[in-house]
Amino acid sequence: MSFDKPSPELIPVEQEIKSATKKNLTWLYLLILVIVVMCLGGIAISLGYTVFQRFNGQKNTEATQTAAVVNTQAAQQAAILREAESWELVIDETFDDNTLDWYEGEVDDEYVTMTLSIDNGNYLWDGVAKQGFVWRVWPESDDYTDFYLSVDAQNLGENSDAQVGLIFSQTEDQYYLFDARDDGSFEVYKSENGEWTDLISLTTSAAIRPDTANKLSVISQDGWFTFFINDQWVGEEINENPLGGQVGVAIGVSNEGETATIAFDNFVLRVP
Repeated sequence: MSFDKPSPELIPVEQEIKSATKKNLTWLYLLILVIVVMCLGGIAISLGYTVFQRFNGQKNTEATQTAAVVNTQAAQQAAILREAESWELVIDETFDDNTLDWYEGEVDDEYVTMTLSIDNGNYLWDGVAKQGFVWRVWPESDDYTDFYLSVDAQNLGENSDAQVGLIFSQTEDQYYLFDARDDGSFEVYKSENGEWTDLISLTTSAAIRPDTANKLSVISQDGWFTFFINDQWVGEEINENPLGGQVGVAIGVSNEGETATIAFDNFVLRVP
């Protein structure tokens, strides 16, 4: 009997043993490789988790530190406001009457047609713009450099862009304007010799409550102006020219044909 290929019976025993040894070694190598891969994978996962923990911990630490700074600033601002609200009361105007001789009557000039009146404990302004304008009124008082000033102002009309606010540090040549709008924005400007300079550009603030009265407050102290809306801090600005001046209220409209229907109440002035 002949065979083209060796039959299993004709394979030498020693060769058969070597062949089995190679197979066993191959499986052993594969097993070792799997173990090595698994070990390396475990190490990689462990390192990755450690890095993640450190990174996440760093982020959490940074977030905690940021929150602490914000909370500290909020506490400081609240303390400044509480102190200012305890200063000597100079004006406490509820507009139940007109003892301070606020302007009442008709206005009809190149800028606006408007009626101003005191009624039911409010100082009411109702007008239509002929062009963009800011119109202001102030009671007679001494000039003050350091002060706390606040007013409750409500937009009663449909023009959410109408500006309501406070004027302060008013002299013959200059005044400052802090106003808010029902669209949720506020701004601070300085008017000097008819030229406007923005100190805080139009900024959105969640402190503003549309369709209701908003309390606007400004503190002038130690060469700084600090601004609050509904007792929430919204900004501050250095007073580069700390001169004393008068205080009052103002409204503004941006474009011809726009309306403004505004009510002021609780006009308060305090000094340290």
